[in-house]
Amino acid sequence: MANISDTMADLAITRSLILQRVSNGLSTEVASIYQEILNDINSTIKTADAITIRNANTAISELQSRINPDLDFMYKELDDLALAESAYAISSTNAVVGVEIFKKIPKDSTLLNIAKTSLMSDGNGGAATIPDWFEGIDQSMMKDLQSAIKLGVMTGESNHALANRVSNILGKNRVYSESVSRTSVAMVSNQAREAVYSENQDVIKGKEFVATIDFKTTKGCGARDGAFYDNENNPLNAKARANPYQPVPRHIRCRSVYTPILKSFKELGLDIDEVSEGTRSSLDGQISSDTSFTKWFEGKSLKQQEKYLGVSRFNMWKDGKITFNDLVNQRGEELSVKDLREKYS
Repeated sequence: MANISDTMADLAITRSLILQRVSNGLSTEVASIYQEILNDINSTIKTADAITIRNANTAISELQSRINPDLDFMYKELDDLALAESAYAISSTNAVVGVEIFKKIPKDSTLLNIAKTSLMSDGNGGAATIPDWFEGIDQSMMKDLQSAIKLGVMTGESNHALANRVSNILGKNRVYSESVSRTSVAMVSNQAREAVYSENQDVIKGKEFVATIDFKTTKGCGARDGAFYDNENNPLNAKARANPYQPVPRHIRCRSVYTPILKSFKELGLDIDEVSEGTRSSLDGQISSDTSFTKWFEGKSLKQQEKYLGVSRFNMWKDGKITFNDLVNQRGEELSVKDLREKYS
């Protein structure tokens, strides 16, 4: 069934890249909402009576009340995405196989719960629902706003100076809202496909971790590329044993996906020829189906390799002291150069 698996991996990565356009649009809309809030706060500070120690707390409370973004449109789009991705996972798989192998459809209620109830990883061992992510952004803005106003008042800044200080400090939250919304698209689309796989486990024997093959891919995802897990997330090959299962997206802006490892036609009792060899999507276009992230990386120039790994890691990798699997620990976190030297030198 390897050839069909290759084609499935290619389709999944291609689909993931297409969904970048969806995330581009959604993240731009979300960021613009936060920018409008910042503009409103900035304008209010500049046109208000002088903010002093005496009235600072009142001003802060009034400004904090403006941090109340309406993200209902985002959840509606994410719900629509979940339904669309479920349908795509079924239709694309059946088209590749040539028979209706996926017959069971997740309930709409399951798919429509993904955006507001599923956990999204922060890449550092923590996870939260999308609403909680944005609640965290809003709380951070309120705290930063309070700190900025109090510091400015204590140093005797004018309202115009205060407004500039607030804009500079709170701007990072707008940028972060864009990253979270991008990752939300990846999380919902992956969870929708996982719901399809869960419904059709009678024809699936596991899943494969597939990383996008380019230099934007993190070392943790690159090390996992080609790792196989069974339906209970137990490792099925050496790469999976070195990198225990983690749901995707693994981190903010993660583009990796899981693709199903289908049972063979023979295992399914079907007398059908296998499909021709597939390919993998990469920065270089179409490459051979047996190309993993590591093999692809080995074909890049020394300058590109050094830039990606950093000088110290590159020298250790070039000298054969470490492999890609050695670049991360079992939680998928990158090891420091010190850790690498102590463990492998």
